[in-house]
Amino acid sequence: MRKTITFSKAGTSYIARRLQEEKSYLLKRFFVAAGATANENDGSYSLNGIEDITEEQMLAIYMHKDAVKELDMPHILQGCDIRTIIPCHQAVGALLKSRPLDGEESFAESGVEILKFGNGLDIDSTEEKELLPATELRGTFRNCKKLHTIYPINMNGVSTVSNDTFAGCDALHEVRLYGLSTSISLAHSPMTSYRSLLYAVTNSRGEGFEIALHPTTYKYLVGMMAAPAFVGGTESEWHALHAAAANKNIRFVTAEKILFVKNSTIQSNCITIEDDTMVIDEESGMISGTTMILYN
Repeated sequence: MRKTITFSKAGTSYIARRLQEEKSYLLKRFFVAAGATANENDGSYSLNGIEDITEEQMLAIYMHKDAVKELDMPHILQGCDIRTIIPCHQAVGALLKSRPLDGEESFAESGVEILKFGNGLDIDSTEEKELLPATELRGTFRNCKKLHTIYPINMNGVSTVSNDTFAGCDALHEVRLYGLSTSISLAHSPMTSYRSLLYAVTNSRGEGFEIALHPTTYKYLVGMMAAPAFVGGTESEWHALHAAAANKNIRFVTAEKILFVKNSTIQSNCITIEDDTMVIDEESGMISGTTMILYN
């Protein structure tokens, strides 16, 4: 004899709630095992410094766990809408030196905010065994509009970095490049921190290359503007950084034309000095967009 069981509205609601609780409990076990921390107060998660990851967002990150094992494959996470990744050592049990970052468009146009590749917890780590080695960086982070932090990448195996590797990374703030020996462009990132550039210069292994900066960052470097607190570095620290780079034959450059002019050499009817301000006659033929710095 067939029986039909009808649940009340309250009973149906109870069952649905219990199923959701069971699902959340199982997911929590997976997420915590992968390195996340559960925030008990609101059911969100913390991972790689992001503290407000929802369960749905965490599930998306977890579902791309296997892709992290394949970082030697170009385009592997291109266009993914995830906020961060499961760190390599959590995804594969150990940092695979046999599978370095072949970064051809690996994260291009994705929604990542923080990328943590290696074992090290310290963003300023210089222990090579803790850093993910890279072999190719072509368009790797192109148009990652939300990306603001990249934990150290071992650049010892990278011979060239394309100009579009960090193109469109408007929010990039902290980036650690260890063993840099080739020119790179951070020209699209006006919030690049002082510590990022100090790390790159201090831990570089080559010389005779260029680091292209956003015009705003370059003005901090040459003392035209004081860097805000979140960028860091006092005027003297930026000056020392510039000198340290020069000692290693590393050049900081920018697309904006900046002309350094010694006060005593100005002999022109088109240029006058009024209260330490340079005034240029409109018919002087100066190149448009050029910033001039006077020094005594």
